[in-house]
Amino acid sequence: MSYIANLYKERFVLQSLVVRDFKARYRRSILGIAWTLLTPLGTVAVIGAVYAVVFNAKFEDFIPQIFTSLIPWYFFAACADTGTSAFINAEGFITQTKTSIEIFPVRVAFGAFFHYLISMFALVLVLIFINY
Repeated sequence: MSYIANLYKERFVLQSLVVRDFKARYRRSILGIAWTLLTPLGTVAVIGAVYAVVFNAKFEDFIPQIFTSLIPWYFFAACADTGTSAFINAEGFITQTKTSIEIFPVRVAFGAFFHYLISMFALVLVLIFINY
């Protein structure tokens, strides 16, 4: 229970760190948040083209299934990839402040979840585009 209590106590620090990470990720990017939309769209387009050629299937038949399976995969991969180094990347915060260390993996998960929501928006756009 103290884990949840520490997260609640440090919720404002957690929120500011998540917002800071988001701004830092797209600070010097030309396309900005569009990269979050383009990454899954590009992956699905490439996989869809390969499937269409190899299996001689219609693009519209399997794109929703591929897309809906890739979005959670990207979320879990982002959590695992950046979560393994969450404490190392936050070493300055941990050593210089009295912040609870529980917020750093949750910070990574919230950032990945925000990108998950943006990818879900891309999925809706694809479903509208193919009239699914």
